Amino acid sequence: MGVVYRARDEQLERDVALKVLPSGMLADEAARKRFRREALALSRLNHQNIATVYSFGNEEGVDYLAMELVSGTSLQQKLTGGALPEKDVLALGGQITAALEEASEQGVVHRDLKPGNIMITPRGTAKVLDFGLARFSLPAASTAAGAGSTESLALTHGIVGTPSYMSPEQLRGEEVDARTDLYALGCVLYEMATGTPVFREEVTSRLIEAILSRPPVTPRARNERISPELERIILKCLEKDASRRYQSARELGVDIRRLADPSVSTVPLPVAGPHAVHARHRTRYLAFAGLLVLILAGGLAVGLNLEKIRTFFAGKQAPPHIESLAVLPLENLSGDPKQDYLAQSMTEELTTDLARAGTLRVLSTTATERYKDAGKSAADIGGELHVDALVEGSVRRQGQLVRITARLVRAAGAQNIWANSYEGDMSEILALQATVARQVAAEIKVILSPTEQARLAAPAQVNPAAYDLYLQATYGNSGEEADIRASIELLKKAVLLDPHFALGYAGLASNYAALGDIFEKPEAILPEARANALHALELDDTLAEPNWILGRIKFQYDWDWAGAEHYLKRAIELNPSYRPGHTTYAFFLAAMGRPAEANAEISRAAEVEPLSATPYQFGVWVNIMGHDYKQAIELGEAATRIDKDASFAHAFMAVAFCQLGQFPQAIEHGETAAKTYSSPFILAFLGSTYAQAGKRAEAEQILAKLKAESKHYVCPYEVGTIHLLLGEKDEAFRWYEKAYQNHSVCMPYFRADPRLESVHSDPRYQRLLQLMKFPPRGQARATEPEQARPPGEESRDRPAGE
Repeated sequence: MGVVYRARDEQLERDVALKVLPSGMLADEAARKRFRREALALSRLNHQNIATVYSFGNEEGVDYLAMELVSGTSLQQKLTGGALPEKDVLALGGQITAALEEASEQGVVHRDLKPGNIMITPRGTAKVLDFGLARFSLPAASTAAGAGSTESLALTHGIVGTPSYMSPEQLRGEEVDARTDLYALGCVLYEMATGTPVFREEVTSRLIEAILSRPPVTPRARNERISPELERIILKCLEKDASRRYQSARELGVDIRRLADPSVSTVPLPVAGPHAVHARHRTRYLAFAGLLVLILAGGLAVGLNLEKIRTFFAGKQAPPHIESLAVLPLENLSGDPKQDYLAQSMTEELTTDLARAGTLRVLSTTATERYKDAGKSAADIGGELHVDALVEGSVRRQGQLVRITARLVRAAGAQNIWANSYEGDMSEILALQATVARQVAAEIKVILSPTEQARLAAPAQVNPAAYDLYLQATYGNSGEEADIRASIELLKKAVLLDPHFALGYAGLASNYAALGDIFEKPEAILPEARANALHALELDDTLAEPNWILGRIKFQYDWDWAGAEHYLKRAIELNPSYRPGHTTYAFFLAAMGRPAEANAEISRAAEVEPLSATPYQFGVWVNIMGHDYKQAIELGEAATRIDKDASFAHAFMAVAFCQLGQFPQAIEHGETAAKTYSSPFILAFLGSTYAQAGKRAEAEQILAKLKAESKHYVCPYEVGTIHLLLGEKDEAFRWYEKAYQNHSVCMPYFRADPRLESVHSDPRYQRLLQLMKFPPRGQARATEPEQARPPGEESRDRPAGE
């Protein structure tokens, strides 16, 4: 509602802080009267630890306030370096207490005392600012309501203040007195002594519940260097029952002075005499205005020239235009290469946090991992990735202490936009990551949804050992069977350590699903994936990954088409930059006969992973189901230009070339796929390519290998397709029936797969379509998901580790 400038008082030759209220604020005459009444009331305060008001006036219809210019830094800024030494806590705490004592004597209750409203001068003097939300008992001459009436000096009504520093009675909307400010001072002392707020919850409802009903963690539990006596003082200030707190600032000041210097007399200081009172009245009539850094709780803005003032009121300051962003691999500064997993995994988590801002395009870590230690400039990287900005930084871990340093850089010109460092223990790691994401979003003016604001404001605390296991499970998982199984074992240990660890259950769900893709029978492994995904969402329904897993299961295994679309769209909604969500949803749309929508999802996947072959190679299969074989081949060639060994691109292109009758090219790509990735799934595609190309002996040889395979899961759908292309329809349907009974992950493509066109009129084919309850082609059916599960699976739906 206003802005404060550094200005020059030319008559008295001194610099002052000049606050100007914009004209729009002055349209409400009642608000102007409240503002002036507040200035008169607060001008009674005259104390070395309270900023002084010099004058109040109006120039060309604009109210202004001239105040003491307080140089230095706010206590909030000072606390970014962590806890203060106890001697500093006592020195500053004593000065703030003295300021509150002065306010109390004049009947003023600040109601918004917090580190941001306390300035520390270069000489170490504390100055309490911003009495804009104060309550004051005005004398009869100052109010028509009569002596002793209490006025709200805030420009808003109802419960006001900053929730983290509000007393229980203030939150309940009850009458407040000086003891309310002593509670807030207890919060400030706690934060100075420990480096952390009393209660860390940032979702308002949780914070209020904590203030009203939960005891604070003792200060010495967070900083063992605190003396027992300082802890006693702080906890007495924080008593929830006001009658058990210090009953006056004078009483608190005695204890602080005694602790700071045991030789100091504890005799109460004398009440101010008539000369002091006369001085206060003289100051009031000279000043016309109280201590108001008021409306702007953010402190004093200094050094703005006239051009900047004109720009401000003209509204010409524009936020940096940033619509796309990439998080570069964070640097491991721990000095231990074994801690690389922490830096890599935190890069992934920070990317995920930022990607959830739906208005911002954030590239996946797959797109940025190649820039680790690349030595390229921000401008070069931004140009290659086609993004407006980059986040770069480092992670340092020492024991359980973690420090994150982050910097936001505009790609064009490598211009620094913002930088900061954050420190906490491993239990607060999610909060540190969320803070960085929130700060970046604020700097580039990204509009977060209420859900995302709440999620970033109150990330869950985690068991450090459980989170460490989760990071190890995530780091270096190549997707090979051994890595997947090793990750599962680590994640099982993590959720045993912390049964409420949503990310751990989400990781288990993802790894079980990966096993069911290739290495295990789906009917044996996917119930574990489902159970862990459901449990993850019970603990945190804002996670994209478990929604994606459930969408995949309902699509590939349950054939619950409506439920599949619901969960897949929900995953994308929660994280628009989640590449797996886009590609799986593309497969779903193609299988449902919606090729245009499917290709749109492939395009979005390519946007978030522009240098990855994965979106392009999956786009090959999407276009095969849409019968656009030339487009499929073009996408496959794009994938192999990025990664010449993109095995799925080669395998899918083999199918596309077969559909075009170009069998030599089909065989070449099919054989390349089998050489680059040894799996029954890829081998089956080569078998169908041989069969369709007329190479019966080679196809039968592959059939024999697949049927003899005992170590890895063999998809009966693909075995049936090889038999079909060899002209053995009865044998083909025997395998298709088996695929149906076993809920093969390939069966959702039964209707869209062009290799099966020769049996579309076969009653057995039509029967299977009816059993799977495919919707009409092109029909959109995203509704609330069905919760029904395949018969017999309910007993297996328990999360691993419980």
